[in-house]
Order: sequence, then structure tokens, then C-alpha cells
Amino acid sequence: MQKNILLFILMFFTGLQLIKAQSKTDLNLTAAAASIKTVESVQGSVKKVIYTPLAPVPVGPYSQAVEVNGTLYISGQIPLDPSTGKMAEGGIKGQTEQLMRNIGAILKAAGYDFKDVVKSTCMLSDMENFPAMNSVYGEYFTSDPPARTTCQVIKLPLGAMLEIEAIAVKP
Repeated sequence: MQKNILLFILMFFTGLQLIKAQSKTDLNLTAAAASIKTVESVQGSVKKVIYTPLAPVPVGPYSQAVEVNGTLYISGQIPLDPSTGKMAEGGIKGQTEQLMRNIGAILKAAGYDFKDVVKSTCMLSDMENFPAMNSVYGEYFTSDPPARTTCQVIKLPLGAMLEIEAIAVKP
């Protein structure tokens, strides 16, 4: 267990690099920064655990994403800046922007894009923030947006204003 944790920390710190977004849907990430662990499941399908240092390290015992049979399940992401480990600034718009960059990094690491997202779930700590979150979110899904559920929750990890999870399918 300690060996795995040390390996994870080593991968995180050696893989950190600053990126510039060419556009909101094309993050121009390098595949070398990501790791994909393949696990054979009992039913014969292949489970791939996705990790990229260009998205925050999980704050609990879960993976950033898991792919099974051409479907990518992205864990709920909060707006942590992966280079600092701190919550994004700039209110709900700044937090939504960082969170969407984090999801974009995970999508790219797994070989997907925002156009492959078929479902998302958005959790807000205050529904009054919905219009501002929605305007940033919409910049990433300019045509044929995914199905979505948005709800208000009482509290989110580390005091985040929002959390978003997503499901993507390869065409």
C-alpha cells in the first residue's frame, strides 16, 4: 500500500507541467503525462483506471476516472488547481472554469474530448450560482450538449462551490 502511495506521489510530482489551453475544448495535453492502469475484470471486460497529474489528486479513495467497454466514468471533480492543490479563486465562474479544465485534462488523458460526454451531474452549494456556472459550462459544450442533472447540495468537499461528474462514450 505504501509503495503504491509513493509511486502515485512520484508520478504526480514528476508529471506536473504547466499547460496552455489552445481553446476550451482542445487542451493540447501530452499523453506522456497520463497513466492508464489496465485491470482484467471477472466478467472478461477490461477496466482501465485513468490518472493524469494535470487534474487534481483525488481527495479520497477513488480514481479520477475509470473506463470500461468504451465508456469513461469521471469521478466528481472539484475546482482544485492541480499545480497548487488549492481551491480556484474567482468565485463561481473561476471555480467552474478550473473544474472544467480538470475534466478536460482527464478526458484528454483517456483519449476522449468534451464532444464525447453524454451525461453530467452538477452539484452546487448554492443554486443562486446556477446562471454563472451555466454560462461557463456552456462554453465547453457549444453544440449537442450532454444530458445533465443539476442540484443543490448542503456541502461539498474542501468548501468547493460546485462539483461535476461526467460520463463519456467513444463514438
